[in-house]
Amino acid sequence: MSKLYLSLLFFIGIFFLSFNQAGAEENSPWHLQADKITANDQTKIIEAKGNIYLYQKDNFLKADYIRYYIDTNWIYLKGNVKIKWSGDLLEGKEAEFDLKNKIGWIKQGKIFIPKPHLYIKAHYLERKNSNTYVFKEATLTSCDGTTPAWSLKTSSGTITIEGYAKLWNTRFLVKDYPVLYSPFLIMPAKTKRQSGLLLPQISYSSQKGYNYNQPYFQVINDEQDITLYENYYSKKNLMHGLEYRFTPNLNTKGLLRGDYLYDPKIAKTEQQELSQFQNDGLIRPNHDRFWLRGKINSFLFSPEWETKIDIDYVSDQNYLREFKSGYSGFNYSRKIFLKQFGRDIEETDDLTRTNILSIFRSFKNTSLNAKIVYTENLKYRNHNLPESKDPTIQRLPELNLNLYKTTIPYFSFDIEAQNQAVYFWRRYGTIGKRIDIYPKISKSFKFDYFTLIPKFGYRETLYFIDKYENENSLTDTKHKILQRNIYDFSISSYTELFKIYDFLNTPVKEKKSNFTKLKHTIKPELKYKFRPDKDQRELPYFDSVDRLDPQEELTYSLTNLFTLRKDTLTNNTLQKQYLDFLRIKFEQSYDFREARRNNDLNRYKRRPFSDILTEVDIKFLPYLSHNSKTYYSCYLHKITEHEHLLELTWPDKIHAYFGLDFQEPVDEYKRHRNKRVKILKWGGDILFIPRWKLSLIFRHDLEKNKDLEKTLILSYFHQCFSLDFTFSKTDYEDRYQVMINLLNFGSMGK
Repeated sequence: MSKLYLSLLFFIGIFFLSFNQAGAEENSPWHLQADKITANDQTKIIEAKGNIYLYQKDNFLKADYIRYYIDTNWIYLKGNVKIKWSGDLLEGKEAEFDLKNKIGWIKQGKIFIPKPHLYIKAHYLERKNSNTYVFKEATLTSCDGTTPAWSLKTSSGTITIEGYAKLWNTRFLVKDYPVLYSPFLIMPAKTKRQSGLLLPQISYSSQKGYNYNQPYFQVINDEQDITLYENYYSKKNLMHGLEYRFTPNLNTKGLLRGDYLYDPKIAKTEQQELSQFQNDGLIRPNHDRFWLRGKINSFLFSPEWETKIDIDYVSDQNYLREFKSGYSGFNYSRKIFLKQFGRDIEETDDLTRTNILSIFRSFKNTSLNAKIVYTENLKYRNHNLPESKDPTIQRLPELNLNLYKTTIPYFSFDIEAQNQAVYFWRRYGTIGKRIDIYPKISKSFKFDYFTLIPKFGYRETLYFIDKYENENSLTDTKHKILQRNIYDFSISSYTELFKIYDFLNTPVKEKKSNFTKLKHTIKPELKYKFRPDKDQRELPYFDSVDRLDPQEELTYSLTNLFTLRKDTLTNNTLQKQYLDFLRIKFEQSYDFREARRNNDLNRYKRRPFSDILTEVDIKFLPYLSHNSKTYYSCYLHKITEHEHLLELTWPDKIHAYFGLDFQEPVDEYKRHRNKRVKILKWGGDILFIPRWKLSLIFRHDLEKNKDLEKTLILSYFHQCFSLDFTFSKTDYEDRYQVMINLLNFGSMGK
């Protein structure tokens, strides 16, 4: 029988009501194709049989048999039912739908929802509205294929897209094998942020025991959310955590976080401390342990007044060294701060933690930056050193008014200035205000073969002292107002020479690429700096600005830069690419004051020449790079300091690195270094077989012959989940961690 084709005009009006699509699709007619179509005017029923295809652009219904009730807008489908409706794909043996309200049921059916890539297979499946489905005897998964890697099997349940999946009598299956059971389960089913339990983090540490960290994510609105963490350590206690994020507008965002732990174990003596903390001279007698941190970017009055807040406040000197790993640890917070705000926090072993409120405004030629800086000194907490003797400086407030380099009219000189006013406060020590005004003028003289830039600076510093305390005998404590003025001078000169080598290798074939030219650039540079010797011992000491050392030093350097040009012939046009594949720089300084020094000659010989610094940067096309810095002493005739890093990067395959840092002991008049340091580090990531990645981090102290860190992470990436196994070992702790992420069901990414 030849296939009949029918466009029914009365279908158009009905289906406009049934499928309220946007744009041009709203005015598109529906078309029906079938082997046989019959209509009954009395019963107002349309029936079709055989190869039925009812479609409107991307939406369609297929079946072996359909019956359409014109008065009620219901359609009944039977046999090989296939439906595509607003992006959702449904299949089953039998179905019935209200076309006007887009609701209905399907038996022995399954549905695929593209967002969030979810499959539901059920004995009975009912669509309540465009976002909600009810099902019985169902299997849910995000995995493709006939045998999913994981699935949730449930006796009944409901799921709301951008809402939750509520499941009864749920079994978690790996392949077809049940491994977990829950009588009732609620999980977020989201394509956007959604409240709900996130996947936990499970680990084991030889020092802290078994660890289970359960996050709960709560959306407040489109601009705000919070995450609660219940973080249990079997050898510690239950740690509570709270994270608050907000982005009310394009110019404002913030992340605030706090963790609290009541630790039953304390250390009233150093012998009671963990072994890695026993030589720092500090104790930890506090049960209450916490860490408050956060960063905010915002504005005051208008977006031109940029406002930034940094918070880093911790209970004791050991907290951050103990809790480095996991969602609640130092490393995770630091990574988030750097990624989202571009600002770092102090290292875990730093005994001072800095908190800053900063307001910045840039004008045409000037900038204004007002700050409040509070520094917490952990040596004076928890009955270590007495708090009343804490000399830590607090800058309450600090005001910086800077002048950008600007040309003075009619003189063609450039002027710039750094000006600062600070009120210094501390619990123990001198308190007062300091105003520092530092203008500089410069002029660039360009000659045929070189450029010469002299620069002159004059610094005027005023002190207004409120109270003298804990000062040495040389400080002028008789006057509350003190003054210092000092000048400095520098002159720099540089030139640039280059030569281009032509390889005579221009590509002549389409899509062919060749290296055609090499440019060798040589840049010698000289810089002389001078600051007179001025006695400043009568001044109070707040920071390094109060003691400006005399300087008379000449620095000379030579930089070699090699640049390759690569030409590619595309559509008979040469496309040019440039690569700085090799950079070598040599630098050394000569100290005229050291050459004239007369004191301590019996102990320290004059050594006016600094170490020779050699910097090498190499880019081996296109995967390998090498960076190194080496300091060579012409007096000791050996390398005193060296650091290098060799990196291999093959996109989506391998990233590996190898590095070595070392420092030799040095005892000179100008510098002292007592310990020899030799640190070897290597590691990287390798996708050694499809879906599997191995990550390694290794650090070894060659001088002490001990491992500082050994970390191995084995990751498996599936279409619908990822799995991480982590093992980390240090001198003091072994740590194991397992992390699983089920696609679209509670991942930690938020």
